[in-house]
Amino acid sequence: MFYKILFMLNVVKTDLAVEMQRVMNSFSLGDLDVTSEFFEKNKEEYLEEPLFKKNFLDYLISIGDYSTIIEKYPDLDPIYTKKAEELQRVIRSNSFEEITKLENDSPNSVEVIKANLRMAISNSNFKLAERYVNKISRSFKNNKELMTLAGQYYFVSGAYAIGIKFFREIGYTETVNEFLSLFTEYDEIKKENSINYKLRSLRSFYNKLNIKELSDSFSPSIYTHAKFEVLKEYLQLSTSNRKPDTSSLGKTYYVKMKDEYSRYLYLLSLIFDSNFEMAKKELASRKFERADYERKIKLEIEQKEFEEQERRKRERRRGYRQEQRVPQQQQTRKAGSDFLGYYKRLGLTPKASPKDIRKAYLKIVAKNKVNKMNEKQKKEWEQELIKLNKALEILSNKKNKEMYDNGIDPENPQPQYDFGGGHGFNFQGFDGAFADFFGGRSFRGGRGAQFVFL
Repeated sequence: MFYKILFMLNVVKTDLAVEMQRVMNSFSLGDLDVTSEFFEKNKEEYLEEPLFKKNFLDYLISIGDYSTIIEKYPDLDPIYTKKAEELQRVIRSNSFEEITKLENDSPNSVEVIKANLRMAISNSNFKLAERYVNKISRSFKNNKELMTLAGQYYFVSGAYAIGIKFFREIGYTETVNEFLSLFTEYDEIKKENSINYKLRSLRSFYNKLNIKELSDSFSPSIYTHAKFEVLKEYLQLSTSNRKPDTSSLGKTYYVKMKDEYSRYLYLLSLIFDSNFEMAKKELASRKFERADYERKIKLEIEQKEFEEQERRKRERRRGYRQEQRVPQQQQTRKAGSDFLGYYKRLGLTPKASPKDIRKAYLKIVAKNKVNKMNEKQKKEWEQELIKLNKALEILSNKKNKEMYDNGIDPENPQPQYDFGGGHGFNFQGFDGAFADFFGGRSFRGGRGAQFVFL
């Protein structure tokens, strides 16, 4: 009889071991519910069994349920109790950096997963963040806090559609609707044709997103990625049209992104703010991996410094003329004389029609795109292209052309006099000049003609 009872106990132990192995395999694959149900069902009967006890305590440590070990089973195994107390102290420190170190002991702890995902997102380590998001999707679908954080990851990484799907499933309908309404406004901004109006609107929209980010109840904010994408578009449009007053935002973007392209935009913004010393200092601090970026920056510094010198000359001349009270009649000496060389640069005469002017410009550009150039020729062509753009901008505009033909510089609409010296090329964009010719479409197709890397 004794041997029969012993045999039956052994059979039970064998069945338990097999079942436990199956459950623990499921647990390792992320099936937390099956594991939890198994231990809850069998712990009263088999808690003293060494194999069951060890797996049960390992399970509690893994999911971060340290309090159950400390409060309910402090004497079950002193080693596990001590370990649970140590791990609990780390959790209560509220230090994400320290909590992430519990990954090996408690990979299925909600607090550990939350800390690791937050750190990965804040460090832009999206590959690691995606690993935790997949784990949440697989094993924690009923945990609203983790599912919310997973949704935030998709917003922060720019996958808005998936983030919106997550938030809708969780029940954040109002948040989703607010987010979508903002980008209806953004779509309207993108339709604008006026460069200046679009720049003002983008800057205003960036400020709005900045406020949204600061007041967002979600951390990290669902507006962060969108904010910096709008800032990037603003800086691209501003620098491609050589607009000033953007270097502070250029620096904000560079500090956030810390990559070559953000540094490139920052340097351009410094140049167009006439902060040449800062631009030169930053350029000298580290070489660009892309030679075309470095070449473009150096060219723009040189050109912008030249423009500033010419502007100061004009101001001095203007002051001199006012002091001398040169008669207005002297303006006529310049009428029809091509005093800034715009017609000559395009190979035309003042009788040229708007169509002739655009045709001549495109012919020169097309010819030089076909030609093979060495580095020196490329640099010379880039400088010439800036001057061609200026000639096109002035002569393709009816009002500006009329002023120029009458001896007036449209950019400096005081009478022009022959005091010698050069002139500036303060290029302010030429979308409007191409509006009719290209059926209302933007000629630039991105960064502007002088931004084509040769």
